[in-house]
Amino acid sequence: EVSLARSAYAAGVQNIAVFKFAKGSTSLFSDWRPGDPSGLFAALSNEMTSAIDALRKHNPPKTECFIWIQGESDAENQEKAAAYGRNLAALLRLARWQLGKNVRIVVGMDEQHPWVMKNPIVIEHQMKLAAQDNNMRFVSMIGLPKADTSHLTSAGVIEHGQRIFDACTK
Repeated sequence: EVSLARSAYAAGVQNIAVFKFAKGSTSLFSDWRPGDPSGLFAALSNEMTSAIDALRKHNPPKTECFIWIQGESDAENQEKAAAYGRNLAALLRLARWQLGKNVRIVVGMDEQHPWVMKNPIVIEHQMKLAAQDNNMRFVSMIGLPKADTSHLTSAGVIEHGQRIFDACTK
């Protein structure tokens, strides 16, 4: 998010606001559960509404992009991986309902993660959804330098932020 904001600033974008809601090592299947009021997506939705309301006090916000970089934990086993496409589609429908039907959606995950390599259907689901939607982009992490099997180096984080910015704006 910092690299994304820096890329936007360097491109001349003014009045940048970034809202981040993350919880590591979670899956859509077990934790986010779109449509379930006890899932993390409901908490995300509530926090996002509060953040947008707070911004409205200063300036009417214009949501440009919703970014979903997640899926490695859903690739852990075949049951989660098989349900990923349905769960992701539900989550993105809810995000568009809340943020507006024209919001750009950017999805991605670490294709080199061992679980994703074992169950690549999660990547296939993301790519299929992006291919079916003119206002959705898939961002690859292939080629980004990694510190270990799950985390990017500082240089990788900077490049990933640029890739996400490009996907949000092109």
